[in-house]
Amino acid sequence: GELGLHHSGGTKVYAAPAAFGPTLPEQTERLRLTLLKPTGLQDGCDPKVNVPTEVAADGFALIVERSPNCTFEARAWAAEAVGASAMVVRNSIEGIYQNRTYTTDQTDYECDNGQSWTSSTNDKFEGYTHTSCAKDDGCESGRCVLTGDTDTSKGYKICCAWDMYMTMASADDSAAEITIPSLFVTMTDYDALLDHTLSSTEYRTISVYDRWRPWMNLSSLLIWAMGVATVAYASWRSVDDLRRKMSRPVAAFSGGVPASKEGSGGPVVLDDEEAPALELTLAHAF
Repeated sequence: GELGLHHSGGTKVYAAPAAFGPTLPEQTERLRLTLLKPTGLQDGCDPKVNVPTEVAADGFALIVERSPNCTFEARAWAAEAVGASAMVVRNSIEGIYQNRTYTTDQTDYECDNGQSWTSSTNDKFEGYTHTSCAKDDGCESGRCVLTGDTDTSKGYKICCAWDMYMTMASADDSAAEITIPSLFVTMTDYDALLDHTLSSTEYRTISVYDRWRPWMNLSSLLIWAMGVATVAYASWRSVDDLRRKMSRPVAAFSGGVPASKEGSGGPVVLDDEEAPALELTLAHAF
């Protein structure tokens, strides 16, 4: 599902709610929380948070980075342990690599959206934001990852990283006891929501709520209606031959020879041969 998340400046982004924890409140009952980052490591596996007194009174949302160091469920437990009222996980390049040297084609990146070459792998977790790959108009994430392709003269090939929403899930039923909501935002949404200059001592107020959705999706209704009309028309046309045959006069047979019938325009010879039929089998589906 989609939901809205915005800070006091008015910027709104979408986020994906986790499969565990409580559901988000409606917009009229939204949570107003201060957004805090951990001190030290940002992955939230073992967060250390300095919570100002005025923030502790109203509650805060802990924003952490996706990484392979722990599960989403473990992050939620850790955020709850330090007193957070909600957890926001943002996508990251480290989370895409998942402790691998290179990433996987189409699953992690798309070269058609942007590609280039680099001479170094040292700053791979930064996403090569200074390269032509990241600055390509088709690269919405603005970050690129190593593909594993190398060239002796060009170096290492990099392609535009995918930056998509994901539903954070749990490996067991214990996550049902988590009492704080958890959200996942993309890297570009995080850029719009805050910026990379937010330090561990800075904080802003956000609102967290379930985004309003209409009870009926008009696009889905239109697609359904088009499908029904297509099937109905195809069914009607499929029996054209049968309708033509049924509309012919019934022939009288004499000695095995079809009889003819005098009409106003002259004799009409009635053919008793059936129109050829197309027999469809499972083989036609392949």
